[in-house]
Amino acid sequence: VPAGTPKPIIVKLNAEIGRIFQLPESKERLAALGFDATPETPERFMAMIHPDDVQRVLQAQDSAVADGRDYDVEHRVVMKDGSIRWLRERGGAAPAARGTSLRMLGLVEDITPRKVAEEALRESETRFRALFDQSNIAMMLISASDKVRLCANAAFCRMVGRDAAEVLSASPFVYTHPDEREATQQMVNRALAGEFDSFQVEKRYLRKDGTSVWALMNATLVRNPGGDPAYFVLQAVDIDARKKAEQALRESESRFQVFADSIPEIFWVAEPDLSRFLYVSRAYSEIMGRSQEKLYANAGDWRDIVHPEEDRKSTRLNSSHVKRSRMPS
Repeated sequence: VPAGTPKPIIVKLNAEIGRIFQLPESKERLAALGFDATPETPERFMAMIHPDDVQRVLQAQDSAVADGRDYDVEHRVVMKDGSIRWLRERGGAAPAARGTSLRMLGLVEDITPRKVAEEALRESETRFRALFDQSNIAMMLISASDKVRLCANAAFCRMVGRDAAEVLSASPFVYTHPDEREATQQMVNRALAGEFDSFQVEKRYLRKDGTSVWALMNATLVRNPGGDPAYFVLQAVDIDARKKAEQALRESESRFQVFADSIPEIFWVAEPDLSRFLYVSRAYSEIMGRSQEKLYANAGDWRDIVHPEEDRKSTRLNSSHVKRSRMPS
């Protein structure tokens, strides 16, 4: 400000300024027009600005005066009760008639609600990012419009044996096993069509080394405020060990079936009290002339073709065997 410039004063404050700064109504005067009232000074307002923001506000105002540019600055103020509010100041130097002091015109807006919402959003995003990055469950976000991968956590990268750059640059479904791609695409299309917002599928992911890993994938479609699909949140739980155990069990049962059916004698597995048959070989039907299915449905079916004396003997022998097997060693 040029030397000799009169000390700045506040010429006019509207009702909103008075509300924001908690000024009594009597302070809203046109002091420069000769009213008998002590005008508010810029120093009064500067004293309310948060200490960490004072320098930034002064620089914005000084630049406006020196260069004739408008300024737009957001800052905090400390109210009388100690609470903090956020303000947005926009203003600039107004042309002045020759011989009159330079004037500054500006607007002050209370933006506290917006700042509170922004801070809440940042905290929410920070919590989500921590959960996303540190989770042991493979997670990924995929755009609903073009299926572009938005982000993938470390667990997902480990699962498919690739780094983040490779994962995010790949085309849609490239890591899904070919046998599951069509079924996965159909579920995605149904979600986008509005049939549901989440679904679950068991699928294989292809690893960089050519092997595959089974995972239970949970997909949730997130919509924007307008209700349109925005992105999918995918969570994939590694179930490879379970699927391999199930496959090994199926193979073991198949081998058992082949072995048992090759025995010419009747081979069976039942509960200790013969109340239920778990397995009966094919020889039962061939020798007894009765179906295996009927014996499964009625465990006593075989007694119909056994002589009563032999039936009693068989029952005594089986009971004795069961008792011995239950005796502590």
